[in-house]
Order: sequence, then C-alpha cells, then structure tokens
Amino acid sequence: MLDMGGTEDADIVDGVDRRAVKDFLRHWAECTGVDVDALVCTSYRKVESDIGKTNDVERVAGLAASVGGGW
Repeated sequence: MLDMGGTEDADIVDGVDRRAVKDFLRHWAECTGVDVDALVCTSYRKVESDIGKTNDVERVAGLAASVGGGW
C-alpha cells in the first residue's frame, strides 16, 4: 500500500521526485474513482499458446470456407 503522507514524500530516487509520482497517482485516483492501490497493482495469469498445436492452414481454410470464401 502506498503511504500518501509522511516525511518520505520529499525523497528523490534516481532523479524522480516521489512526491510528484504520488501527486500524479492521487490525481488519477480522483479522476477515475479508482483507489490508488488498485491503480498501481498488477496481476499475472499464464496463458498457454496454441500456436503450432494445430494445423493453422487447415484452420484458416475452414474459417474462410465458413464465411463463404475458401482456397
């Protein structure tokens, strides 16, 4: 969770003013109505690729035929 107050706000890390970043996030939270924590959190979900598992030429030809086209 982000600390939106305190003495840490004035810190500059790698040339970036933490206060400016927190002000930016606070602004977007107010504009969007989304909590700051939700704006800065991400999630990850592994997606299995189906490329190469089927014959793509046959699949494309089948799709084309189903819409009135074909090869």
